Amino acid sequence: MSQERKPSDDLKEGLGLIFRAAKTAARQVDIAKLDKSLDRAVTEVGRVVSRVGRVVADEVNRIASSPPPWSQSDPATGDPPKADEGEGDVKASETSDQATPGNPGGGGAEPPKSG
Repeated sequence: MSQERKPSDDLKEGLGLIFRAAKTAARQVDIAKLDKSLDRAVTEVGRVVSRVGRVVADEVNRIASSPPPWSQSDPATGDPPKADEGEGDVKASETSDQATPGNPGGGGAEPPKSG
């Protein structure tokens, strides 16, 4: 019977090989070339971030300068949208949670009934 290896042993051996290869490769890398490559990469990332920022700013400005879709006129008739009956007619006294002569219990929700 052959002895089966544990997955953890395989993992240890694999990671050991990877780190040994990384050490060997790191010794052979020319630092000057790496430095130039990193400089170019950082510069390119900066350009991309700047470009994305400009596109996002342009879109935000475009959206902010146009009227909201719900306030645009009806395309079929060209008439402005009509408000629903009673919409926007809320008074401060209707939303108050304080007790008033006409509303002794206040405007809050009633507690749930047990039972």
